[in-house]
Amino acid sequence: MTIGNLYYFYVELDNAYECLPGSDPVAILKNYGTLDRTDMTFRFDKLGHIIVSGSFKNKNNNYKCAVAFDMQIDTSYIYDILHSLKYFFDELKRIQGHSNFY
Repeated sequence: MTIGNLYYFYVELDNAYECLPGSDPVAILKNYGTLDRTDMTFRFDKLGHIIVSGSFKNKNNNYKCAVAFDMQIDTSYIYDILHSLKYFFDELKRIQGHSNFY
C-alpha cells in the first residue's frame, strides 16, 4: 500500500460522499501491485447506507489467506473518516513541502 493508493481512495470517497455529478458512488482502496493484497470498497446506496466490503491478505502466508469483511454502515461515519484523512494529507503536505502523493 502506498500513500498514493490512500490518497486516491480519499479523493474517491470524498467525491462519492458529496455525490458529485458524474461520479460513481463507489470508493476503492486497493494496492495496484501484482500481489493484490488489499481491497476495500465503500459502495453508497440511495438510502444513505454504505456497504463496506473487501479483504486484507496476510504477508506471512504469501498472501494466500485473508481477513474478509462485508458490513453495512451509515454515512454518519464518513465525515470523521474524511476529516482524519484530510488532516493526514495536510500534515504530509506540510512535512514534505508539496502535495504530490503519487
